[in-house]
Amino acid sequence: MNSEQRYLLAVFLSFLVLIIFYVMPAQKTETARRAEQPDEAAQIQKQNSLQETVTAKQPELTPSPVRPEETYDLESDMYLFRFTSRGAGVSKLEIRNWSERKVEPVTLIDAQSDIPAFAIDIQNQPFGLSKAHFQLEQLDKTNKEIDFVLNLPTQLRIRKHYELVPHTPAFRLVVEIENLSSETKTLPLELFNEIYFGEAHGHYDQDQQESFLVPPTGKIRVIKSGRVKQKPFILDQTLEWQALTRKYFAVIVKPAEPASGARTDYDSKLHYMKTSLRFPPVSLPAGGKIEKSFLVYAGPEYYKNLKSFDMGFEQTLSQGTWGLFRHWLFLSLQFCEKMTGNYGFAILLMTFILKILFSPFTHMSFESMRKMQVVQPKVKALQTQYKNDPTRMNKEMMELYKRHKVNPMGGCLPMLIQIPIFIGFYQVLAQYVELKGEALWWIKDLTEPDRLARLPFIGVDFNLLPILMIITMIAQQRVTPKQSFGSPQQAQMMQWMPVAFGFFFYALPSGLVLYWTLNNLLTVIHQMVIHHRSPLEQAA
Repeated sequence: MNSEQRYLLAVFLSFLVLIIFYVMPAQKTETARRAEQPDEAAQIQKQNSLQETVTAKQPELTPSPVRPEETYDLESDMYLFRFTSRGAGVSKLEIRNWSERKVEPVTLIDAQSDIPAFAIDIQNQPFGLSKAHFQLEQLDKTNKEIDFVLNLPTQLRIRKHYELVPHTPAFRLVVEIENLSSETKTLPLELFNEIYFGEAHGHYDQDQQESFLVPPTGKIRVIKSGRVKQKPFILDQTLEWQALTRKYFAVIVKPAEPASGARTDYDSKLHYMKTSLRFPPVSLPAGGKIEKSFLVYAGPEYYKNLKSFDMGFEQTLSQGTWGLFRHWLFLSLQFCEKMTGNYGFAILLMTFILKILFSPFTHMSFESMRKMQVVQPKVKALQTQYKNDPTRMNKEMMELYKRHKVNPMGGCLPMLIQIPIFIGFYQVLAQYVELKGEALWWIKDLTEPDRLARLPFIGVDFNLLPILMIITMIAQQRVTPKQSFGSPQQAQMMQWMPVAFGFFFYALPSGLVLYWTLNNLLTVIHQMVIHHRSPLEQAA
């Protein structure tokens, strides 16, 4: 769990604490909750048995003479490729000009393991094809193409052809295998892929790495990095395509023919996550030739770019518990951005729209506070009368609420509604690259803290938005009758809540704090208008 996730968890728990104190006046409660995790022992045991078969070490027999490793650079308007003769793979892939804003290049592949990215292997063969040294056949920097060839002692000729797609963060890979012998050969092919997580945007984002395994039908398998830190994940199932993602970026492999399975590994020391796609064995007759082609997308996860391939790549953005809601929220935010021309103003507009949509619930909350204030003297009387009998006190209080048609949860309703919106906004800012680098006023990046200035001597960033948020929360408390808090203990806790929220929000994305601050301000205005039209009754 990274620091941002810990902050989000702390804020969420603060919501729950606030709701508990509001609903349970004048009594101490204990809550216990056990997080259930699915038992996957059977599946893990099955994967381990499959792993022993897949990971069996293959003897190496590279062609003679053995040549030293050579590298070749190929550049385009978006890419810097570094190809290696070892496995005819990619040892480095850097993407440039990936945003309309001025951005730094990002390294997606920095292969430091024995097997480079996009190397191939043929299982159950007496050689290590993924580590063999290919010979450069052609390097065409004008048409952005490169070809490698390798003649094996087993009388197989392997050719690999890479072709960059102009003005798009994608390229094509074609593997050609020719049987030069006089006998039929069975070839189970395997392709390797990886993504480097390294240091992205000033912090390590390995906790946000995921592998997506996509079958022709059925649910997409999402493998988070934490799941494969100790043991690889092996899946024997037909797969249409496979993706490796990190914060804002993805490397997606779409074979022309479905794969028969995949394996996902993770290496925290070398800073990469890798997969291998396995394909059904192909029977290649004497003198025969086969081709395996792949489309590879390696770049930012812009929704419109992923969707333009019409292959379902955009599904990587809508997975998880909050996936569909998060995606709906992003599409709504994107619509507002088209109207305002800026995602910061789009967040402000969305906040206004959401406030209007949920204003009936806010009004119900204020009415609930009104009724709670009226019955508060009777509640205190019951607390005094039955202070030694909590069970009887709770029963009498419920009867009192029922007679006066008071809903103790009514005041919490707007807060409960805000929880999924809060989480949705947080995930949009953390996942959708469209908002990366978007500025508003003094805010340089909505996906990062606002960092108004750097404090001298202590070298710490000063974030103004959380301070403004604290002010709006205090203002909201000022216009809320103290009697509606139910007890002095609750009132005291509410006084400290702005400070606690300010601490939790201090390092969160500025776009999220902007939403929360404006929402607080609109709530204050709404509450002041209602009080002006119909003042709350003063408790006797």
